[in-house]
Amino acid sequence: MKAVEVSGRFVKGKEPVAGTISFMPSRGWITEGGTTWAVLAPTVELDELGRFRVLLSRTDTNNLDWEYTLHSPMGQLTFKVETDGPVSLKKLVNKRFA
Repeated sequence: MKAVEVSGRFVKGKEPVAGTISFMPSRGWITEGGTTWAVLAPTVELDELGRFRVLLSRTDTNNLDWEYTLHSPMGQLTFKVETDGPVSLKKLVNKRFA
């Protein structure tokens, strides 16, 4: 399974955001090379500066169309992971959010 390190930071104004964020995949399992893997779906606490770092499964595996929904104290957004990491969440979303 191809896992990608994704990192980012949540701030509101100039203040770091506190709380938990969770990454919910639209698929629970992927198959790669004859092996079936559970898709990574981490939930993490933001650190004191509003930062996080997680491993996510690539969403372009198996030629299936699927994505992640990120739930955060600032709302939610949907994105795909179609690049090797490490990568910033900002590069994965269409708008400036993280």
